[in-house]
Amino acid sequence: MRNRSVYTVMADCGVGEFLWRKDNSERLGGVGGNQLSLMEENIGSEDMSDALFSDFCNWARRYMAALPDDVLEPMNLDWCDFNAAGVRLARRLQKEMAPRGHLVRYSRAWNDPNHDEEPFIEL
Repeated sequence: MRNRSVYTVMADCGVGEFLWRKDNSERLGGVGGNQLSLMEENIGSEDMSDALFSDFCNWARRYMAALPDDVLEPMNLDWCDFNAAGVRLARRLQKEMAPRGHLVRYSRAWNDPNHDEEPFIEL
């Protein structure tokens, strides 16, 4: 069986993380290790087109800009709109990765009020 990776699109607040990768051979749950963040913004990515990478960086900056000073405070973010934009990006990534056979999914950020009820959104 070919070793396919699972890529998860999910915003996080460390350094603007937005893409996580896990090999399907890994038995543990979760989203795997961080693959891309705003730290790579000036480098680019081999995982996706330049245009898509730029759009992901803009999406991650939107998330980072909405972070409150106290991470336990709610974010000033329209979660429905933010997640809809994230799902659109994930679908574009899925289309670009289709020839390589990798799986792509979308996860709500840990601080999304609906994360516990529905952490993953189907593409």
